[in-house]
Amino acid sequence: MRTPWNANPVNGDANWPQRRALLRLGLPLSVMYRAAGNITMTTVELRQRVANLASNEQHSVDSAKYWKEVLAEDWTGPFPKEWCGAFTLWTLRKSLGCTWRWEVGKGYLYRLRATNAPNIGDICYMDKPYQHHAVLTAVGDDADGKPYVISQDGNSGNAPGECLEQWRSRDKWTAFYSIEPLINAAFMQLTVSVGSAP
Repeated sequence: MRTPWNANPVNGDANWPQRRALLRLGLPLSVMYRAAGNITMTTVELRQRVANLASNEQHSVDSAKYWKEVLAEDWTGPFPKEWCGAFTLWTLRKSLGCTWRWEVGKGYLYRLRATNAPNIGDICYMDKPYQHHAVLTAVGDDADGKPYVISQDGNSGNAPGECLEQWRSRDKWTAFYSIEPLINAAFMQLTVSVGSAP
């Protein structure tokens, strides 16, 4: 059983006074752990890690690399032609240690909640015409104040498709799916790995 973050010190926890003081300030969990010297990455940095990994795949055309990682280990058929969803799930698996697999006919987005406040690393989804997936790498407003999204998209451009950075008006996307549960799980894993988990 884990010791709760705000529990009394156990086994002479040297960071307890710092943790208790930070807890009283109401700071986010990631800030508290960083200030206590227990982690090397915040939840914001984990999100950026997702976006960076996706962006580093710019111009990749290696769809087999993504499908090999995300399909069931016993997959024997040819890889599907379209691979934007495989790219997004590959990114989550590599950057956050996500263990999900692509379920043929279902994908994986059903595991995440849609959000009206997309954040870096979240998954962008466009229902029509191709059920397109992408990793959100930045958000902002254009000169007219209209919201836009920058994403890293697999299976984009001319055939056979490649990973490309795309700028689109936010309203071009059907939905955004929050990766917050995966971020939180990766963050907790980081804190466990340094021996000071809540």
